Order: sequence, then C-alpha cells, then structure tokens
Amino acid sequence: SLFRLSRRMRRKRPVDDSNDTIITIKIPFEANPLICSKISQDLVKYILYMRQQIPCPYNDLKSSAEENKNEKEGVRAKKTISAKKRRLDKLLETVDSVLDGLSPALFETRQVVEILFMLGSSIFSPKEVYSLVFSNGGVSSRSISDRQLSDVSKRLVRGMITCASPVFDREVKCCRLFTLVRSQNALTYTKLFSLKTSFKLKLKRAPLVNVFLKTPGSNDFNLRPRQRDASGSKQIQVPDESNCGPEEDAGNKYLWYLCEATPKGLKGCA
Repeated sequence: SLFRLSRRMRRKRPVDDSNDTIITIKIPFEANPLICSKISQDLVKYILYMRQQIPCPYNDLKSSAEENKNEKEGVRAKKTISAKKRRLDKLLETVDSVLDGLSPALFETRQVVEILFMLGSSIFSPKEVYSLVFSNGGVSSRSISDRQLSDVSKRLVRGMITCASPVFDREVKCCRLFTLVRSQNALTYTKLFSLKTSFKLKLKRAPLVNVFLKTPGSNDFNLRPRQRDASGSKQIQVPDESNCGPEEDAGNKYLWYLCEATPKGLKGCA
C-alpha cells in the first residue's frame, strides 16, 4: 500500500543532522554550582512544557497542585478526579526528584562536564536529545545574586526559543524524560544517580540540541558540538579535555550516571 511504501522510504532516508541545534549561553561572570544547578533545573522544566509532557509551565502546575491539596471537596467530586490527581501528583513527585538530584551539591566538586536530557522510551533509543555542556562548571565560589540567576534563566529561554524551533515543531508523543550526568571521575554526590558502566549513546535519527554554558574563564569558542557518521548510529563525540573533557574515541574513560527518577508525560498534553 501507499502507506507501507511511504514508511519504507522514510526508513531508507539518510540521517539529516541539519536540524541539530547549537545554543551558546554567554554569561559575563564565572559560573558557580548554584548557576549550574539553576540552568539544569530550568532546562528540565522548559523541555517538559515545550515538548507537551505537562499541560502548563512547571511553576503553574506546582502551584495548582498545592492549591488543590488545600481545597475541601465533596466525596463525589473526589471520586471523579482522584485518578487524574494521582497521576498528576506522581508526575510532579518524579519531576521534583529530578530537580532535587540536580542541586548545587552535584556541581561542588567540578566533576560534571555534561548533562543529557533524553525524551523517549529508553536511554538506548531516544527520540530527542538535549546536551548541556559546562565550560567551567562549579569553578567559582563567588556569591550570585537573585538578579544574576534570573538573567541566566532568561538567556536560556531566549536561546531555546530562537534556535530550537526546528525541534519543537516536530510532533511528539507522551514519553519519559531520562537524565544522565557525564563525569570525569567518580561522583561523590550520587543522590538518585546510579553508575551506568555499559552506556553508549547512539543518536540514530534523534534530533540533538547542544546547549553550551560559556563563561569568561572558558576557552573562547572551543566547545564543539557532537558529530554523527553518515548512518547517524555512531557513538557521539565530546569535546577534548582542554575544552570540556576528553573524547571517548581517544581512549579516555568517562563515567555516566543515570538519574533513577524518570518522569513520564501526561496523556492528553501532546
């Protein structure tokens, strides 16, 4: 049939990485663990909302859930919405666990060089991949004002809106969000994270959004995006040690840590 022919042709199409996105977020001051944590958490919230895994922005959803807990409802009304409430409460609890795992303590030792956020059914077959690379994460101990934190969040949102529209225009279904942390050495902070010794990410046809956090202490524009081979199935590369961490292809070892919390989007949002 025409449908089957179309599907076969779609399978044989070469991988098009022209939609792979590079977003460089420049901040005029050194990043400390609080900034690294803030931008990681904001990216989680933004992905879940923009990819229609939650019905409204996270902060609004959280406030609504808190208000619902305080409301006094009749027994019949409780029975009617209890199932939906349970699903929503479970989703928010899982998302909060991810945000808790991305606390400033994760970046205190300056071991984290990258965080991957993947939408899909498993970490081995992602539908979309978001790579957050820290050029100098956690190196500064200077205090950061609320205004500076807000400025970093605004820069992230502007970059995503301006550059990631080709990805956001794609149709997306209800799926899970996986969070993986790439570390140069064994993490001392492993709350909610477990070591994945056999993990090798393969992009295949999944679109990739590269988000680089560039600070004054980083090496100019040396943060390089990941590369694919012609089939798109090659394990993706990472920047070398002078820029953000050595390449695996060069024989250097990295450690991947998977967050145990994997929020699944609500049906009806997509």
